[in-house]
Amino acid sequence: MSAKMMLEAAGYNVVNPMENELPKESTTAQHMKRDIQLLTECDTVFMMDGWNHSQGCYTEFMVATAIGCEIIFESKMSNIKLGENKRFKTIFL
Repeated sequence: MSAKMMLEAAGYNVVNPMENELPKESTTAQHMKRDIQLLTECDTVFMMDGWNHSQGCYTEFMVATAIGCEIIFESKMSNIKLGENKRFKTIFL
């Protein structure tokens, strides 16, 4: 089961920054601005394994921490209970 499917099964509304509706030729700065905008609309952030090797993911992590988002790490994903009634938004980083 993919991370997205597992999070949806746990009751999360998944927001994926890779689906930010920007044209592929957009600059990195344009993508980061849109990603941060999406992130600020979320309650929870999901950090994929290897996130710490990406400058963009690190920036998103710092923003999420600063605005008080709950952080879930992929390595601890087994703690997510399927069928929870929470309706959070989360973002893949």
